Amino acid sequence: MTSVADSSAVLRELVNKSGYPLQIAIAHHVSATTSRHGWKVLYEEHGWRDPDSGQHGFIDLVLHFEPLNAVMLLECKRLQDTDWILIPKDGESEGRRVAKAYRSHVDVHGVRKSAWRSLPLEPRSPIAEFCVMRRTGGTQTVEPVAAELVSATEALAAEEERYLIAHKNKDARIYYAAIVTTAQLYLCNLDPHAISLKDGMIPADATFRPVPLVRFTKQLSTLAAARVPPSPQALPARWTDMVAESKERTVFLIQAEALEAFLERYRPDIVQDT
Repeated sequence: MTSVADSSAVLRELVNKSGYPLQIAIAHHVSATTSRHGWKVLYEEHGWRDPDSGQHGFIDLVLHFEPLNAVMLLECKRLQDTDWILIPKDGESEGRRVAKAYRSHVDVHGVRKSAWRSLPLEPRSPIAEFCVMRRTGGTQTVEPVAAELVSATEALAAEEERYLIAHKNKDARIYYAAIVTTAQLYLCNLDPHAISLKDGMIPADATFRPVPLVRFTKQLSTLAAARVPPSPQALPARWTDMVAESKERTVFLIQAEALEAFLERYRPDIVQDT
């Protein structure tokens, strides 16, 4: 006969295998520390749908920083015994300020427009384009999770835009996307020229260091958002760079225990509307 204690242990294990406890804990912790960083929980388990693709889902948490009208979508990933190793494409591991954010603002003609823009933002962190992880069971790689979060960001902004227009709200609103995880984040420092063309292996002197935060930036969208210049003469010399850059998005990868410090240090540069 199964005892109450044994039953509780089985049930506890089932709950712990889900990501919900981490999501609940993060929501509670953000609310409990609002006085220190200013962020508030705006939505929980918020449903979203892209009317064009039909893609839909739920956003774990949406935070709001009222002083600068910033919104941050959080996907909570509880993973055990898993490291995420981030590799910068160019081998550089220095902290950067730029990040791709989705910005909704009213232009000089009074029309509300939204677009992904590169914006300076503190705190600094390395930028990485590749993520390597130990995969177990049905563990997803970062790319599909990040790409879905990008779609959710656009869908949420479109949903909120109707209310902003109805209330004649002219304030700019900035949306960021982040994956908060219990996995340890490591940054791989290496010289791209030292990677072997014979076997594709990284050199023995490549180093790894734990980091609390990474700007995961790559082409997470299939839609080119670049505005094409009106004439061939206006095209940049490397217009292919413009095409590639227009599909790049940034999703912050944040170690769960470092989230509060990130929120406390959040400071974007003010961008003028055009």
